[in-house]
Amino acid sequence: MRESCIECAAKHVGSALVLLSEARHGYDDHVILALGELEQAVQETELSHPALSEFIREARKSLTILMPQYLRDTEMNEERGVEAMEVEASLRKRMWSELLGQFVAGDSDGEPDITPGENV
Repeated sequence: MRESCIECAAKHVGSALVLLSEARHGYDDHVILALGELEQAVQETELSHPALSEFIREARKSLTILMPQYLRDTEMNEERGVEAMEVEASLRKRMWSELLGQFVAGDSDGEPDITPGENV
């Protein structure tokens, strides 16, 4: 098992979301790349953020089912597309929440990483 890195997980989730968007615009093969990015995010969070890791894993499993159906079955496009986008939105929201929690809670020295009003 690799060391945890929440920032690395955020990068993988971000890449996955971009790839899923591209898949909806005709690049069907990007679905498999997106699922691989989500698996990387799972591995990056297993040790330090197990609940987030499980959340990402479940999102990946849902998208594994939804995206191929959405892309290939025109009758299900609207319904599956909405479901897939809801999974993506919840993934985006949870990832940002976890990242912002890191900044608000501070790092190991107990001090916030970002001070309100500070130029970042």
